[in-house]
Amino acid sequence: MGIVNSIIILLSGLAVLYFVWGMVTFISKSGDEKERTEGKQKMIWGLIALFVIVAMWGIVAVLRDTFLGGSYGSPPPPPQFPVS
Repeated sequence: MGIVNSIIILLSGLAVLYFVWGMVTFISKSGDEKERTEGKQKMIWGLIALFVIVAMWGIVAVLRDTFLGGSYGSPPPPPQFPVS
């Protein structure tokens, strides 16, 4: 599960960087309407990507907790027998 979390964090970071790149483009090229529109589009797609990644991460966590009992891959506890 560690590699999956690493990949999700990497993708989230890339989405945030893409958003910031769009914001910088939007602000720095504020005089050119075409560049401003491209900056807006980059910001929108960065937010959409971040939303999808976080939403899927949350859905997987809910499903994991619901069907696997809260912790991924942990074995069930051993049976307890009464001592006489």
